[in-house]
Amino acid sequence: MLKSKFSLPVLEGESTMLAGKPSALKLNGKNSFITIPGSGAFTLKNGGTLYAVANISDKEDFGMMFFKPDEFLFGIYQKDNLYYNMGTQQKQKFGAYLLLRKVRRGVWTSYAVSVQVKDGDYHVTLYASGSKPVKRVFKKLDYYQTAQDVTFGRGFGWNWHLDGEIALFMAFDRPLTEQEIQELDKKSPFKL
Repeated sequence: MLKSKFSLPVLEGESTMLAGKPSALKLNGKNSFITIPGSGAFTLKNGGTLYAVANISDKEDFGMMFFKPDEFLFGIYQKDNLYYNMGTQQKQKFGAYLLLRKVRRGVWTSYAVSVQVKDGDYHVTLYASGSKPVKRVFKKLDYYQTAQDVTFGRGFGWNWHLDGEIALFMAFDRPLTEQEIQELDKKSPFKL
């Protein structure tokens, strides 16, 4: 089921659906990804949350979930790290990052990043079901916002294609609490 306050998501490249119920979309790690047309207005500049339930293959070292060029990226980095990075106005555009190490791969897992802005500071929390969340505060961050569309399954340099199955992905324009993320996990179509 597809829903969006922007245009409906568009599936690019080759992919398959898992048979049975619940079902999921299989991205091939090579050329399949999802574009959300008109999503350039979505930003985490004032806070928000990115959430996905996926079974990400443990064969690849990199796999992007959410990506907005020059603004934010959220995915798997160097085999088993959940990685979030956001653009800044400073010289190094992607210089505000956070890692959650040793996340589960090859099983259904929920992944989330929650960004809360307080007095110009960015409070970022990474979650993965089965792992303890990690937090970091970026002081007086000069956030870099773009008007480019959000993609799911492809990222940085137009590679980092995701190899795995996706049950759902959601983007919120407000930071969710750990309890709210756990409530989403309870509604997951797959056992986490």
